[in-house]
Formats: sequence, structure tokens, C-alpha cells
Amino acid sequence: MGEKYTEFTEKEGGLPPLTLDKQSRYYLPHSTTCFICGAKNEVGLKCRFYADDRGAVHLEPIISRKYAGFADVIHGGIQTAILDEAMGWCGFTQTETRELFFTRELNVKFKRNAPPLTPLFLEASLTDVRRGFYHSQAKILDESGALLTLASGIFVPIPKAMMAQVNNQLLFIDDGRRYLPKAMQVCKPRGSVD
Repeated sequence: MGEKYTEFTEKEGGLPPLTLDKQSRYYLPHSTTCFICGAKNEVGLKCRFYADDRGAVHLEPIISRKYAGFADVIHGGIQTAILDEAMGWCGFTQTETRELFFTRELNVKFKRNAPPLTPLFLEASLTDVRRGFYHSQAKILDESGALLTLASGIFVPIPKAMMAQVNNQLLFIDDGRRYLPKAMQVCKPRGSVD
């Protein structure tokens, strides 16, 4: 594509994370059963991701202690799952493609312990598109801006034949949230079960 995308480095951090005001957020649809975003998944995280004006994907979770691996450390699998979900949206939010994405490859570096019950800040961005593979990076920061976790991944578009099934599982909350306009067009909004 020839476009240059943002790349994160392991040296990032030190500055408080940017919290976007409500006017700069474009929410992404969610599902009912997904562990990460599923509204009706009783053991799930119920995360609500949003994109900014550049299409970067954000999440500001406060993770419960029930997802800790050791006392006061969020399990690495939970961190990996939310990083994966955020990066998986980047090809959709930052390019013209109309498909969502499957994960092909995922790499995670745990730099510092991520504590439960404290505000965390996740940002994911597309870094490159080559031969049908969409490369993304994501990071989790704490309130001080310290880098806790860094991830990268390679994603592939969901086959067009499967997109109809995926669309039937995506929901939008009708509570005044602004959704990413492209998501409203492509994902055929349905009511919420929240």
C-alpha cells in the first residue's frame, strides 16, 4: 500500500496516556458471547473498544482481581487476549477493507506487572500491509504512562463468505454512543442485548 503507519517501540512510556474525550471516540460493535467484548458472557470482560480519528483502537479497562494469575498481577493470557482483539480491529479501522480479521501470528512482551483494579490504557495501530497480511502493534500503559505490555501481530481478512455470519453476531448499543461510521455501514447495525 505504501502508507506509513505508526510503530511503537519498547522505549515508549513515561508520559501519561492520552485519554480521548467522548467526542473523539468512535465505538466499535461488540457481540453477545465473545470472552473479550460479549455483553452476555457471564465470565467475560465486557470490553468496549473505540477508535480515534486516525483509526487507532483504544481500550481503558479496569480488570477485576478474578483475572489475576498471581496476587495483584493480571494474568498474561488476559492481557494477550485484549491486545489481540484490539490489533484485530486495526486493519478494518485504518484501511479501506470491508472485512474483519483473523489472527495469523501473535507476539507479546511483558515488561512490567499489570495490576488489577487500576486504570489501564491500551492503544493499537496498524504498522504495515504486505501481500494481504496486516501487521499491527499494541501496548498497555499504566496511569503514569509506564509501558506494561507490548504486542505485535499479523492478521488476515475473514473470507467474504464468513462475513455474513460475523455480521449476524455484532451488536451496537443504542445509548447515544458514536460508532465508527464504516462499522455502521459494513456491519449492518442490529439492536443491543445489553
